[in-house]
Amino acid sequence: MVDSLARFRTTNHQVSSNLSGSTVILNHRDGFYYELNEVGTAIWEQLKLNGTTIIELKKLILNEFDVDDQIVESDINRILSELLNEKLVEVI
Repeated sequence: MVDSLARFRTTNHQVSSNLSGSTVILNHRDGFYYELNEVGTAIWEQLKLNGTTIIELKKLILNEFDVDDQIVESDINRILSELLNEKLVEVI
């Protein structure tokens, strides 16, 4: 579980690019590519700014997409956990 009060941002160990509504990320450390869908891209763009919290991400996604409140929080936790594990995002 990700700390809901923490602030997160992207790391310097990656480069990303938007392609037709999705985002492709290259991890410099291991050479792997990752692709994010439209919702993942909205999360990624927010993380690229000055950092963000789970609460801020949840508000953003609920305002931009027609999704269930409970599912959003679960999905945000999952994607942040994966991005943290891959060292693409860090806690600030």
